[in-house]
Amino acid sequence: MSFKLDIMEAIKREDYSRVKEILLEDDDDQENSNLADTDGCTPLILASILGNLEICQLLINKKVDLNRKDKIKGWTALMQACFFRYKFKKF
Repeated sequence: MSFKLDIMEAIKREDYSRVKEILLEDDDDQENSNLADTDGCTPLILASILGNLEICQLLINKKVDLNRKDKIKGWTALMQACFFRYKFKKF
């Protein structure tokens, strides 16, 4: 599987250990972590939509692009989290 498919599937399953493993294996650092699907959904946006704070923290620590917007609504990960009313603690 490609990096993008691997990480997106792990995030959909909310498999924290696998996401961490994939990020540790990633040689392209931020470039791969910012890859998006056809709708512009990045790993961080997907984790935000699902409300998974732990995975969001992993991705943010990887220094992903926090301002990247999806292609459907033009929303960032933070906007997605707010829309779905997830309460993220300050970290």
